Amino acid sequence: MKRLNGDLLTGSTVLLFGAAAFGMSFTIGNVTWGGESSRLFPMIVSFALMCFGARLVLTGVRGPASPIELSPEIWRVIGLALLGILYVAAIGRIGYIISTGVAAPVALWIFGVRSRVGLAVAALLCPLIYHLVFFVALNVYPPYASWLTNVPWLDSQNLPWNS
Repeated sequence: MKRLNGDLLTGSTVLLFGAAAFGMSFTIGNVTWGGESSRLFPMIVSFALMCFGARLVLTGVRGPASPIELSPEIWRVIGLALLGILYVAAIGRIGYIISTGVAAPVALWIFGVRSRVGLAVAALLCPLIYHLVFFVALNVYPPYASWLTNVPWLDSQNLPWNS
């Protein structure tokens, strides 16, 4: 019986996750009025994941079989991966600010943060900090929720800086 190769299995998983995230990043609205598209950063990160996964697959194919150990931490990583997929899917539906405010404390909870105050602070500060970095500093606008697309004051032509 042949042993499973840890690098091959891990690399395949990372490669597939990167490909899924890359495909899901196309669900983020393509904003033409804000310069660079808001899906650019998720696409770059997803592409990097695919490259890292492909490198691990090559290592697994070329090298000797490495054992697979399912440590308790692997379940945290799997939980974070699932959260990432749900987060990318939620951005287009409920918007960047709300989905970030939900995903940040969940990610911290997955890795052991149990302080209610800390989780609440993460829910408020993470969207604010990400908003300041991307929207203000980098001029990359966060996607609005699909249910907010018909709100007149959110129309790109009506924004004060476009007057």
